[in-house]
Amino acid sequence: MDNGKVKIYELSKELNLDNKELLAICDQLNIAVKSHSSIISETEADNIRVAAKKLVAKNGIPKTEFYTFTYEPISPHSDSRNRPATPQQNHKKEILEIRKPKILQNPTFNNRDRTANTSVQDNSIEVKIASEDWGYKLLGSAINRLILDLESQTVLKTYSEFQQRREFANKLMKELFGQKPCLFYIRRKGQGKQDGEEIWELTIATDRDDALLPSRLENLGKTLGLRAAVEQNGYGGLQILSTRLLETKSGYADSYALPCLLRLLPNYKYQINIPSAALTRIAKMPICGDHVPTEEQIKAWQAFLQTEKKIAQARQFCVYFLGHNYGSATRTISFDIDVDLATVDGAEENSLDTEDFWQRVRRAKNEDIRLFETVTDRRNWRGSRQLGLIEGFDSQKCIIRVKLERELAEKMADGLYQLPSPGFLYFQAAGDIQQIRRKEIALDDLNQGRTQNPYLGNFFFDASQARPIKNTVQLQPDDLLLSSANPSQKAAVEMVLASEDLALIQGPPGTGKTTVIAEICYQVALRGGRTLIASQANLAVDNALSRLVHNPVIRAVRKGKAEKVGEEGQPFLEEKVINTWLTNTATYCENSLEKRLNDAKILSNLLTLSPRFLEYIKLEKVFQQEQNLLETCKANLELACTKQTNEYQQITAQISVLESLKIAVDNLLNEESLVDLQDSQLINLWSSLLPYISTDIYVQYFSANLRLAINLASELGIINPNVSSFGLAAWLHNTVTAKISEFKTALDYANHIATVIIESESAAQIYRQNSQLLTEFNSTHQQLIPVQQNLQQKIRKLQKRQSEISSVIISLDTWLLTAKSTVLNSLKQSFKTRQNLTVESIEIPVELLTLIQEYHYVDWQKC
Repeated sequence: MDNGKVKIYELSKELNLDNKELLAICDQLNIAVKSHSSIISETEADNIRVAAKKLVAKNGIPKTEFYTFTYEPISPHSDSRNRPATPQQNHKKEILEIRKPKILQNPTFNNRDRTANTSVQDNSIEVKIASEDWGYKLLGSAINRLILDLESQTVLKTYSEFQQRREFANKLMKELFGQKPCLFYIRRKGQGKQDGEEIWELTIATDRDDALLPSRLENLGKTLGLRAAVEQNGYGGLQILSTRLLETKSGYADSYALPCLLRLLPNYKYQINIPSAALTRIAKMPICGDHVPTEEQIKAWQAFLQTEKKIAQARQFCVYFLGHNYGSATRTISFDIDVDLATVDGAEENSLDTEDFWQRVRRAKNEDIRLFETVTDRRNWRGSRQLGLIEGFDSQKCIIRVKLERELAEKMADGLYQLPSPGFLYFQAAGDIQQIRRKEIALDDLNQGRTQNPYLGNFFFDASQARPIKNTVQLQPDDLLLSSANPSQKAAVEMVLASEDLALIQGPPGTGKTTVIAEICYQVALRGGRTLIASQANLAVDNALSRLVHNPVIRAVRKGKAEKVGEEGQPFLEEKVINTWLTNTATYCENSLEKRLNDAKILSNLLTLSPRFLEYIKLEKVFQQEQNLLETCKANLELACTKQTNEYQQITAQISVLESLKIAVDNLLNEESLVDLQDSQLINLWSSLLPYISTDIYVQYFSANLRLAINLASELGIINPNVSSFGLAAWLHNTVTAKISEFKTALDYANHIATVIIESESAAQIYRQNSQLLTEFNSTHQQLIPVQQNLQQKIRKLQKRQSEISSVIISLDTWLLTAKSTVLNSLKQSFKTRQNLTVESIEIPVELLTLIQEYHYVDWQKC
């Protein structure tokens, strides 16, 4: 604290609260803070202290639960490495309601590279999306590109340092996405460069009025696309690799796009990862990649459809009819027409000449035609009626014959409808026009990625781009609908079941393609799927259905008009299919019941014979066991016999070889001449003998001694030739033996010299030791000479002292003879005279007195 200011993290320590708990209290008290390092006033700090104490005292909320009760973060991160959520993360959730378009996608894809969202939604379904905070980091050229697109080249040049450019780019990102959440469409683009890394593409949505573009982009009339690398666990947030301005149509949703309401915050400041919930949602989306067709491919198809439309429009006509004749006995009606009033579409300016009109009528035979009571326009189109098929015409009588539809004929017969007279007949080639419209819708869906298979854009224009088969399917004969299917047909069905995108089957007539189609429908139905059979020819569809009539497992429905459907397809029309299925099911049940009754009769007859049958089964088991035992014994005996036979043959062959080798060795030993060491026969003989003698103990001794001899010869300087062991032995015998005597003499000389050398060495060793001792003695002698002289002087003194002491001893011995009486007398005299006893009065010998004085004599009287 300083100057009345308090930092959040210091206050959190004071109150024993976590930073995030303290930030939650600040949010409740409307105290503006950004992070735990923010500074507040002392007054605000006091308010926080009071609020924290009151809350804990009132609710008894433990510190660890305070954050949970007082605040709800926007998106908890499951990653253990995430740092505590910042206030920017903890704002109130913003919800965006999105109406998703109807999307059909494949049910199963690999979770990593082609997972699909298996949802079917219509335009009325509302999806609520909560806003989330994601971290990001601008990398490399993305910084420069962002500044260049949003500002200018001049502004970019003003920031010469990379750090400055990055800070400015982050300011632009904050202006765009860091304040309010923005709706992005996220698409998976595939594997990144690093392991476990994936590339995402984020585009700001422009197809919604309630998801507005940032003002800067709104002024530019563009949307922004981000290309980012994301780690598998979302750690580190978005690593933005590139940015680019896009046309607003690029911000439209498709089946690859996942809408996300995001606020992007720089990770160098906030350290926010991508939430695990978002990762789970995105992992369910298919990988977009390049599965959208190119602009050139779309243009080519659009041009083709325009050509088809022109061709179809070139067939249409509208003609005025004056009257008609209709009898209830037949469904055919003839219209009297006015050819002079024939037009292309009912407009007078688009009139047709007579020849062109009849050509168009001729090409329209067996096509549907409509009836209008007034001239055709957009307003009365719904009031028109489908008449039926053009059955024929008569250009001379100006008549067009039409076979009425069954439903219209029945209404007219019942008096529920009456044909107008006059009116207009209008032929539009409705089938062709409808097909073209469907193609246009399908092409638009393909361009927008709204296809059931999201990878259609790749293999639709190039079949080789379809994903290859990974998991094969093996069908057993019992699994087939038609047991008569040949191996080629079975393989074709297996290929279709295993293909993820596309399977093409080609074959000339009569090869069983229809059988394969029926089998595919059956196998798909067994697996819970559905199959659409479509063809330009009705007969092909009806023919495929005819193969399924006898099997009630498949519930087929034939779409189409009854008069255009063949005999095989009639039972499967919508109005008849239930009755057909029930009939087939009843027939199947009756057949199955009859078969079961027959099986029951057979079983009843078998039950009467069951005791004998059980006994037979027991005997059969015993017999089978004994038979198995005999078979095992027989197999073992045959195996042993075969083994013995093989061993006998091997031993016989070895004996033959050994005999030939023995003869060769005997011949070699009987030769008196020297052996040629390089003789190929000798070398081959040794090679042949080696497998037989390698384990013999004597041969091993021989080889060991041979190696020892060779080593000794090498030490003697004799180089051995590179031959076999036999050759080496012969070489030693022929060469080394002759030199042994010479080596012996040399060895004797060598031994004598060695003895002399050893003795000389011993003497030299003794000499060296004595020399060293002598040197030490001389050194010691020189040191002892002064000591010796000093000792001699002491000896002379001692000898002198000894002679003195000897004379003293003699004098003392002499004195002692009379000492007792002398001392007594001296004592008595001193006592009488009352005088001190002195040495002189005792008359001690002079020599003794001299000696006593020399040795520190002390007057005994003073003692």
